Amino acid sequence: MMTYYDGPVEKGGGFKYLKKERAAMNQKKLFFRPGEAEPLRMSGTAPRGWGIVISPDGVGSERLSFGVQDVDVGSEIPYHVHDKEEEILFFWRGKGKCVIENEEYEITPGSSVYFPIGVWHGIVNTGDEPLSLTWCFSPPGYENEFRRMAETGEDHEPRADPAH
Repeated sequence: MMTYYDGPVEKGGGFKYLKKERAAMNQKKLFFRPGEAEPLRMSGTAPRGWGIVISPDGVGSERLSFGVQDVDVGSEIPYHVHDKEEEILFFWRGKGKCVIENEEYEITPGSSVYFPIGVWHGIVNTGDEPLSLTWCFSPPGYENEFRRMAETGEDHEPRADPAH
């Protein structure tokens, strides 16, 4: 267990500031079990569900958001791009296809992918069960798009990709 020095505080807060910060963090949930995510569901032409686990409005995270997603059989995450966020996906169930800048990759359990800012990408479930994955965005904020999509039924904002 970490302990903090209780000596003189330097300009900017020093160690006493860290103790207060740690105490505030202990008021937030840090461990999550299955079913404890904020559930969202989108129907329509590309049905899928999300679970937002870690976000600024949930636990106060400042530099990332994290959650889970199930892409229904025969469904997809349409080809899109992020202007502000990096994204990491880890696939743990199902089979699919990942398209990155028009290049295709096979998805199997244990696959992972990194999408830098500005890189076009999409996912297709090609299997006979949901394609299950975890996602992480940095900085946080894109989880609000999931909330918007679930509420409105409208998918990723359509934009022109000259190469697709």
